[in-house]
Amino acid sequence: MNNELHSQNKSTQFSLRLPDSMRKELEEKAGMDFISLNSAIVMRLAKCLREEKGHAAQ
Repeated sequence: MNNELHSQNKSTQFSLRLPDSMRKELEEKAGMDFISLNSAIVMRLAKCLREEKGHAAQ
C-alpha cells in the first residue's frame, strides 16, 4: 500500500455516517487486524480505488 495514505501531514478530517451494522462489521475486522476503525476504512477504500483503476486500464 502507498504510505502517503497514512501520512498525517496529508490527511484531511472527514465525517462519515455509516449504518450501524456496517460500522460494527468494520470494527470487528479492524479488531482482528489490530488496527483502528479509521485505518480499516482507509485500507478498504484504497483497495477499491486500486481495483477500479486496474479495471479502467483494461
